Amino acid sequence: MKWTEEVSRHAHRTMTENKRNAPKRLPLTEDICTLSNFVKKIGHDEKRKLEDGKSDPVASWKVLNEVTLTQIMLFNRRRQGEISKVSIDDYNMKASSEKADYISACLSKFERELCKTFTRIEIIGKKGNTVPVLVTKQMEDTVDLLISLRQKVGVNPDNKFLFRCATSNSDAHIRGADCIRKFATLCGAKNPTQLRSTSLRKHVATISQVLNLKDNELDMLAKFMGHDVRVHRELYRLPDATLQVATSLFGERVNSKLGRKVFGPN
Repeated sequence: MKWTEEVSRHAHRTMTENKRNAPKRLPLTEDICTLSNFVKKIGHDEKRKLEDGKSDPVASWKVLNEVTLTQIMLFNRRRQGEISKVSIDDYNMKASSEKADYISACLSKFERELCKTFTRIEIIGKKGNTVPVLVTKQMEDTVDLLISLRQKVGVNPDNKFLFRCATSNSDAHIRGADCIRKFATLCGAKNPTQLRSTSLRKHVATISQVLNLKDNELDMLAKFMGHDVRVHRELYRLPDATLQVATSLFGERVNSKLGRKVFGPN
């Protein structure tokens, strides 16, 4: 009867205070580039080993499978659970951006050439929403190689997941959180603990805030990220302290310049 007064209220107050005082850190751009280059190099090496047939195919397939999952998740800033659960059927329904002729006619020649470099896949996101995933030609070739070798490495044919475990008796998928945590530690980043899917999504939202996107551009970005624009503004932006300090410094510089103009350099 007194749970809400003696336990729940104090527990919620403690949680609120801990969140209020907790530091809000974002991944460094340098660390993101380091991780991206690291997984690209490993993916290229393991793909060459599989094509040459001079190494253990199971071990190379497993590493390439984890690397490809990390690359797609890092490139799209998608939630780790969404990429991990992509099915073979979703991938087979992929469509190139250049096929929409009625839209391509409205684009410039340069924009049409950019569209040819990506392939779009629709997957199930949070709360059952359909969200897009973009893959480059290199990623698409790697995924096709993984699919063609799945029987050779002993993957269960009944497994519906694109990034599945390389064991014949398993029908599960590999976890994106484990993959990005593994390669973030191995790549030599300064702050590997910040290289997580949620932190990377907040990093994109912060960059969009710095770029001062228009409302329609912000809506498109939020839709691509798979969340409502209100959530984007409230949870995926720079901390208020950063904005307030930056605004105060800007105001101080403006007042200083105005003061020198009115009252002189002294």
